Amino acid sequence: MSFNEWESGIITLPTGAVPGLRQALNAAVKDHRALVVAEVDAVWNAVKARPIDKRVAEIPDSVAFLVSYDDVHEHRRADAMSLAQDIVRSSGGRKPTTAAISKVIPVPNTRTREWKESELGLKLDGRTLTWNVPERNHACDLATTTHLQPAALRYLNTVTWTRGTGGVIVGNDEENREDTSHGGGGNYVVRRFGPAGR
Repeated sequence: MSFNEWESGIITLPTGAVPGLRQALNAAVKDHRALVVAEVDAVWNAVKARPIDKRVAEIPDSVAFLVSYDDVHEHRRADAMSLAQDIVRSSGGRKPTTAAISKVIPVPNTRTREWKESELGLKLDGRTLTWNVPERNHACDLATTTHLQPAALRYLNTVTWTRGTGGVIVGNDEENREDTSHGGGGNYVVRRFGPAGR
């Protein structure tokens, strides 16, 4: 069933919490990247014996198994497989290089300021973390299956918040928006952090 939804928020971190958050998000991206690389290898191995001009046509246009939102590991694998198919397809029938994979999923480092996986995008500007899940069918459900979301939430839930720090993540969905009762239909708070989130 279709269910359009979104989330957005701005969270101000205490100064000392910034490096730890970056480290947690970088580790999550590395886990996601390793899964994609493994799937790139699997897709490549499935088509490499074919003549070069036939390889791209052999790559499926979609993932060939159904995945429940409740099965995080299978959902991550399906997402990685879809990305891998796109990467191998865009290589024009040749084995994708590390550089080609890095264009899709850059290797994070201590200067990385933006992270994206599936529907979730995070941006760190100084001490300000911007959380964004654009409106789409089951976008928030998809964000929960990423490596990034649990890593971010785990870290944010361990932060010692100080005065003036924290924030809220708000959201909305098509069922809530259609509530026509008094006060109904407005954006709602999904998560709160620190004093600024109270």
